[in-house]
Amino acid sequence: MEQSIERAARAIKEADHILILAGAGFSADSGLDTYENLPETYASMCNTAALVEQPAAFQSFWMSSAQKYSETNPHEGYAILEQWCRNKSCWVYTSNVDGHFRRFPTFSKCLTEIHGYAGEFICPRGIGFLREGQPRIGELWSKWNTLVKSKPISKCIGIGCESPAGWHFFQSSTNDQYMCPCGLPVRPNVLMFHDSDRNVLLSIQDEREKYQAWEADMENSVVNKGKSLVILELGCGVMVPALRIEAHEVLHDILNRQEQASVTLVRINPSESIIPGDLQHVLTINETALNALKAISYCLDKHSLE
Repeated sequence: MEQSIERAARAIKEADHILILAGAGFSADSGLDTYENLPETYASMCNTAALVEQPAAFQSFWMSSAQKYSETNPHEGYAILEQWCRNKSCWVYTSNVDGHFRRFPTFSKCLTEIHGYAGEFICPRGIGFLREGQPRIGELWSKWNTLVKSKPISKCIGIGCESPAGWHFFQSSTNDQYMCPCGLPVRPNVLMFHDSDRNVLLSIQDEREKYQAWEADMENSVVNKGKSLVILELGCGVMVPALRIEAHEVLHDILNRQEQASVTLVRINPSESIIPGDLQHVLTINETALNALKAISYCLDKHSLE
């Protein structure tokens, strides 16, 4: 592992571009739950149908989650990444909904949260429709869409407040629920199971498009101009493999265009770090993200690569 840490440090020092892929394991170092140890209520509350069936319980769960994310301090690894990225071209592509990367100025304009952000609450009037615009089938959704039609869209907002201190904006005077001014109970700006809410999808798609534009420019820079890329895969597990898939696609897209391209994938995971295949461009570090980043940072700070 020491050799992998030194190779990773050297690659980061020489990199022109850094792509950070951060999964639940990265947040775990701040004390937040991973998918494996989330409460049993998570699966049921990560479904928009729960908002329709039991809005008070749904909102209580997500407000409590957002409160916890807000009160939890990001671990030291975020600051280490920010230091490495300050003078480089970088992007953060994360499945985490805690919003912790938002607290670091360097990442504010180069961040894609593929599942949204739990600290933002929005009107849910789109949850009763499929992505194709067709209404969902069933008595539950028929009643919901009838309710939606009775609420004035002219008073509807898009994304609302972004902090617990601002949630009173939604408080209804008639019950304990948090309401959009149009009269519907708000939901978090988080992509849930079977979610087709246009409000959520559009905000996420906008971030994805910005990332894809950066990725295209970055890949051309690496392939055509001889620049170098480091892909840092941090705490990305196999239960939600989207980030691992993205890491492999970026790596192989570049190598398929230029076999000798300067690109290094660094997978950091304490239990699922093995990557079969060509090790010339791949490093695995069997450690938590925070411990690995601190070790790499120590290696860089001590000038052991000179």
